Amino acid sequence: MELEQMKTQWEALDRKLSESNRINGMIVKKMIEQRANKGVSKLITYDLIGAILCLIAIPFMIFWVGYIRHSALIDVTMYSTILYLCIVCISQLVKLFLLSRIDLLRSISENISTLNRYILFLKREKVAGLTIFALFSLLLILIIIDFKHIEPWQWAAVITFFVLTPMLTIWQYKKVYNANINAIRQSLDEMKELKKE
Repeated sequence: MELEQMKTQWEALDRKLSESNRINGMIVKKMIEQRANKGVSKLITYDLIGAILCLIAIPFMIFWVGYIRHSALIDVTMYSTILYLCIVCISQLVKLFLLSRIDLLRSISENISTLNRYILFLKREKVAGLTIFALFSLLLILIIIDFKHIEPWQWAAVITFFVLTPMLTIWQYKKVYNANINAIRQSLDEMKELKKE
């Protein structure tokens, strides 16, 4: 009789342990999904703000070029800036599209593939951004050489451009993009491991 009672208690404890493990697994999965969704949401918000700022800046630049007369070199710089803002806006929209395709209801391999496409696009964007920064720097130097008299505030603007642009770009890619991409990737890898178990 005692053996039968111990066997029944053992089975009850085994069921409770199984249920506890199942609940713990669900909680862990939910936490991992929340971390991935939080990373995706931050990137979407950041890219959406970038697209909106570009859409606001483009009409302002068009107004500036159309109504204020400058030298031909400044006009070329302004038209180049407008073109750059259009390209950045399109880039932001492509990134938003890729991020919107990361859905934890889809298969993990599809999400990892989409994340890898996003990362590849981001790398290409970095290279293009560096090239464009170099071209703008060259145009800025040509404008400075073209002017006979440069005001102190103009020097301050140029120095600020050369200092702040690289600093903000490095911060943007390290703190915003890399941190959130790593969180999403880690979450997807953990979900893949949970699925195997």
